[in-house]
Amino acid sequence: MPEVSDEKRGRVDFYTVQILTRRSRDAILAVAEELFEDKIQNIFVIEDPMNQSGQRWIRLCIGVFEKKSNSLSLLKKIQEAGFKDAFSIRLMNKRLDQILYPEAISGSTDDSAEFTERYRYR
Repeated sequence: MPEVSDEKRGRVDFYTVQILTRRSRDAILAVAEELFEDKIQNIFVIEDPMNQSGQRWIRLCIGVFEKKSNSLSLLKKIQEAGFKDAFSIRLMNKRLDQILYPEAISGSTDDSAEFTERYRYR
């Protein structure tokens, strides 16, 4: 088995559909909740590192695909559902700790166990 360098360990390489980017976690979670109610699954969040001005972008994505061509049918459906700015993106060399499920950023609420179960990756 080939050795994996520490630099590459814990990194991902796949395509997804990015539907929304915001600075607010609450805004992302509100949209994630709407998508879940519409029976959309495989929702996840990417929280980018802070930039030099202390701001960070949070991205809402759907789906994991090996090839860009495989993501395009979902992209079309998402755009038809009203997310006109959605696009297919390759996540390459993102650290696993930058990819979160909505329950990981929802904060501690009384219904967090239910929230976690509802957004579990399937």
